[in-house]
Amino acid sequence: RGWAQAMSEHSVPAAIYHAWSRHFMERLVVDRLHVEIAAPQRLELLKQQASAFRPEFLRRVVAGELAGWCGSGEAACAGQALAALDDAMEELRKLRGSSIDRWEWGQVHSTRLAHAPLSEVPMLRPFFERREPVGGGRYTVDVSGSEFRKDVGYVKHLGSAFRQVVLFGQPGDSRFTLDAGQSGNPLDGHYDDLLKSTLDGRYNTMQPDPARGRVLVLQPELTAH
Repeated sequence: RGWAQAMSEHSVPAAIYHAWSRHFMERLVVDRLHVEIAAPQRLELLKQQASAFRPEFLRRVVAGELAGWCGSGEAACAGQALAALDDAMEELRKLRGSSIDRWEWGQVHSTRLAHAPLSEVPMLRPFFERREPVGGGRYTVDVSGSEFRKDVGYVKHLGSAFRQVVLFGQPGDSRFTLDAGQSGNPLDGHYDDLLKSTLDGRYNTMQPDPARGRVLVLQPELTAH
């Protein structure tokens, strides 16, 4: 009741709400996917759709506009919603333990910067891959779409990597941020030096080029024939 409806990294209600909405969605639609057993190649896609975060659909369900999805009876939706809450609480207990104070959204929701291809090598993954707690959600300004992975939690797979704010009147005050470098070398000082500032919403000033104002002209060498 006291939640400000912000998907803050340090918010416990945000984690409970997101986990509940996923389980509620699954309870409403998963059984209806069983008819697709004759087309097994479509099952994985359908399962992904079943766990997708669709708040407008859930709002219409609980408002009675689409109550048929809950089953028969006036109390069906309330029963499904409470059962989904039990599912969510159990999920968060498995991920973070029994203390509800440890269920912060950023502790079950992370951004993963994989290295291609060395993230696929278990022994090398800790040296090349970066994971950090992150806030946000699919419908926040700083968008953060995620998918659930057992024993890991919600892993961000949708969001901005590079951002740039250009001030045309004062180009020297323009700013940018980038979640990771592109060298692929973890020993490089710029491999991940902007990751934390990007996640915190901080930007870096784009200093003007000291060579600005000078013009370099490339001319082909003239040879006599």
